[in-house]
Amino acid sequence: MLEVPAAVGAGLFGTTVDACQVPLIDLGPSGEDQGKGGKFLLLPPDFKGEVPAGYFPIHSQTYNGFAGFRAIAKTEGAEDVAKALGLIKQMRMYPLSKATAPPEQWYVDIYGKLYDGIVRFDESFFANLARTRQCPGKAVLGRDAVRP
Repeated sequence: MLEVPAAVGAGLFGTTVDACQVPLIDLGPSGEDQGKGGKFLLLPPDFKGEVPAGYFPIHSQTYNGFAGFRAIAKTEGAEDVAKALGLIKQMRMYPLSKATAPPEQWYVDIYGKLYDGIVRFDESFFANLARTRQCPGKAVLGRDAVRP
Protein backbone atom coordinates (compact mmCIF):
# COMPACT_ATOMS: atom_id res chain seq x y z
CA MET A 1 0.00 0.00 0.00
CA LEU A 2 1.33 3.41 -0.96
CA GLU A 3 0.01 6.63 0.62
CA VAL A 4 0.59 9.79 -1.38
CA PRO A 5 -0.27 13.27 -0.02
CA ALA A 6 -2.13 15.92 -1.97
CA ALA A 7 0.26 18.17 -3.89
CA VAL A 8 -0.17 21.30 -1.77
CA GLY A 9 2.57 23.92 -1.71
CA ALA A 10 4.67 22.14 -4.35
CA GLY A 11 4.32 19.90 -7.37
CA LEU A 12 4.40 16.16 -6.76
CA PHE A 13 4.78 13.80 -9.71
CA GLY A 14 5.59 10.13 -10.00
CA THR A 15 5.09 6.83 -11.71
CA THR A 16 5.21 3.14 -10.90
CA VAL A 17 6.47 0.44 -13.23
CA ASP A 18 6.65 -3.33 -12.97
CA ALA A 19 9.86 -5.38 -13.11
CA CYS A 20 9.71 -5.25 -16.93
CA GLN A 21 9.54 -1.42 -16.90
CA VAL A 22 5.86 -1.47 -17.96
CA PRO A 23 4.14 1.68 -16.61
CA LEU A 24 1.41 0.88 -14.09
CA ILE A 25 0.09 4.22 -12.83
CA ASP A 26 1.05 7.90 -12.82
CA LEU A 27 0.65 10.23 -9.87
CA GLY A 28 0.25 13.99 -9.90
CA PRO A 29 -1.97 16.50 -11.71
CA SER A 30 -2.26 14.33 -14.84
CA GLY A 31 -2.28 11.03 -12.94
CA GLU A 32 -4.99 8.87 -11.40
CA ASP A 33 -5.11 11.03 -8.25
CA GLN A 34 -5.18 14.33 -10.23
CA GLY A 35 -2.72 15.77 -7.69
CA LYS A 36 -5.13 15.17 -4.79
CA GLY A 37 -3.13 12.26 -3.35
CA GLY A 38 -4.62 9.02 -2.18
CA LYS A 39 -4.04 5.45 -1.15
CA PHE A 40 -2.73 3.12 -3.84
CA LEU A 41 -2.93 -0.64 -3.44
CA LEU A 42 -0.16 -2.57 -5.21
CA LEU A 43 -1.63 -5.88 -6.38
CA PRO A 44 0.30 -9.01 -7.44
CA PRO A 45 -0.40 -10.87 -10.69
CA ASP A 46 -2.42 -13.57 -8.94
CA PHE A 47 -4.69 -11.20 -6.98
CA LYS A 48 -8.30 -12.38 -7.14
CA GLY A 49 -9.94 -10.50 -4.25
CA GLU A 50 -11.91 -7.29 -3.97
CA VAL A 51 -10.08 -3.97 -3.72
CA PRO A 52 -11.16 -2.22 -0.51
CA ALA A 53 -13.12 1.00 -0.99
CA GLY A 54 -11.04 4.17 -1.06
CA TYR A 55 -7.97 2.67 -2.75
CA PHE A 56 -6.60 3.15 -6.25
CA PRO A 57 -5.72 -0.37 -7.46
CA ILE A 58 -2.36 -0.88 -9.16
CA HIS A 59 -2.40 -4.21 -11.01
CA SER A 60 1.02 -5.60 -11.85
CA GLN A 61 2.09 -8.54 -14.01
CA THR A 62 5.22 -9.01 -11.86
CA TYR A 63 5.88 -9.37 -8.13
CA ASN A 64 8.26 -6.44 -7.91
CA GLY A 65 8.77 -3.12 -9.58
CA PHE A 66 9.91 0.43 -9.13
CA ALA A 67 8.40 3.80 -8.32
CA GLY A 68 9.96 7.20 -8.80
CA PHE A 69 8.65 10.47 -7.40
CA ARG A 70 9.67 14.09 -7.79
CA ALA A 71 8.62 17.02 -5.66
CA ILE A 72 9.07 20.37 -7.38
CA ALA A 73 9.32 23.52 -5.29
CA LYS A 74 7.59 26.67 -6.53
CA THR A 75 10.83 28.64 -6.10
CA GLU A 76 14.39 27.95 -4.97
CA GLY A 77 13.66 29.66 -1.66
CA ALA A 78 14.22 27.71 1.57
CA GLU A 79 10.52 27.79 2.54
CA ASP A 80 9.34 26.41 -0.82
CA VAL A 81 12.06 23.74 -0.86
CA ALA A 82 11.01 22.69 2.66
CA LYS A 83 7.38 22.36 1.48
CA ALA A 84 8.47 20.14 -1.41
CA LEU A 85 10.58 17.92 0.85
CA GLY A 86 7.68 17.82 3.31
CA LEU A 87 5.48 16.25 0.63
CA ILE A 88 7.99 13.46 0.08
CA LYS A 89 8.20 12.83 3.82
CA GLN A 90 4.43 12.42 3.99
CA MET A 91 4.59 9.48 1.58
CA ARG A 92 4.31 6.07 3.21
CA MET A 93 4.57 2.47 2.05
CA TYR A 94 3.57 -0.58 4.08
CA PRO A 95 1.59 -3.83 3.87
CA LEU A 96 -2.19 -3.44 3.72
CA SER A 97 -2.38 -5.68 6.80
CA LYS A 98 -0.76 -2.82 8.78
CA ALA A 99 -3.08 -0.07 7.50
CA THR A 100 -4.66 0.44 10.93
CA ALA A 101 -1.23 0.94 12.56
CA PRO A 102 1.34 1.77 9.85
CA PRO A 103 4.99 1.19 10.82
CA GLU A 104 7.48 4.04 11.05
CA GLN A 105 8.61 5.13 7.61
CA TRP A 106 12.24 5.74 6.66
CA TYR A 107 13.70 7.57 3.70
CA VAL A 108 16.96 7.67 1.80
CA ASP A 109 18.16 11.16 0.88
CA ILE A 110 20.03 10.89 -2.42
CA TYR A 111 20.95 14.58 -2.59
CA GLY A 112 24.50 14.83 -3.90
CA LYS A 113 24.63 11.13 -4.80
CA LEU A 114 24.78 9.72 -8.31
CA TYR A 115 21.59 7.89 -9.31
CA ASP A 116 21.75 5.97 -12.55
CA GLY A 117 18.25 4.86 -13.56
CA ILE A 118 19.20 3.48 -16.97
CA VAL A 119 18.27 -0.16 -17.55
CA ARG A 120 21.35 -2.05 -18.74
CA PHE A 121 20.98 -4.77 -21.34
CA ASP A 122 24.54 -6.07 -21.08
CA GLU A 123 26.04 -8.78 -18.83
CA SER A 124 25.21 -6.69 -15.70
CA PHE A 125 21.51 -7.26 -16.48
CA PHE A 126 21.81 -10.84 -15.24
CA ALA A 127 23.54 -9.84 -11.98
CA ASN A 128 20.76 -7.33 -11.31
CA LEU A 129 18.10 -9.89 -12.21
CA ALA A 130 19.61 -12.38 -9.75
CA ARG A 131 19.70 -9.70 -7.04
CA THR A 132 16.01 -8.85 -7.50
CA ARG A 133 15.05 -12.53 -7.45
CA GLN A 134 16.87 -13.03 -4.12
CA CYS A 135 14.66 -10.58 -2.22
CA PRO A 136 11.18 -10.65 -3.79
CA GLY A 137 8.52 -8.50 -2.20
CA LYS A 138 10.91 -5.97 -0.68
CA ALA A 139 9.91 -2.33 -0.96
CA VAL A 140 12.66 0.24 -1.43
CA LEU A 141 10.68 2.80 0.53
CA GLY A 142 9.26 0.29 3.00
CA ARG A 143 10.33 -0.32 6.59
CA ASP A 144 11.18 -4.01 6.02
CA ALA A 145 13.36 -3.30 2.99
CA VAL A 146 17.03 -4.07 2.71
CA ARG A 147 18.67 -0.80 3.67
CA PRO A 148 21.28 0.64 1.31
